[in-house]
Amino acid sequence: MKAGDVIIVPFPGAILQKLRPAVILSTDRYHATRPDLIAGLITSQRPTLLTPSDCALNDWLSAGLRTASYFRLYLYTFRQTEVRTIGYLSKGDWESVRRCMAAGLGL
Repeated sequence: MKAGDVIIVPFPGAILQKLRPAVILSTDRYHATRPDLIAGLITSQRPTLLTPSDCALNDWLSAGLRTASYFRLYLYTFRQTEVRTIGYLSKGDWESVRRCMAAGLGL
């Protein structure tokens, strides 16, 4: 698993968990020493207002997603054994996600 991989994960909800797509944000260096990974939410619901930490994924189909999707900077950690890879973000979409992370986290 590597940064930019699109995965399916059991996102925690208020009442139950729901399988949802996400993108891996943590690096190979992080994964080498930890049993978990850091992921950001991918949603098919367009945010009412796209903020600097949200972005449309233009190449959603080639990333393995079923419908037009958006990255939102909601971070979660998951055990590497909990996730299933379904695709990879295009170079352009990965750069958009990186800009969202920089805007939201001050990187």
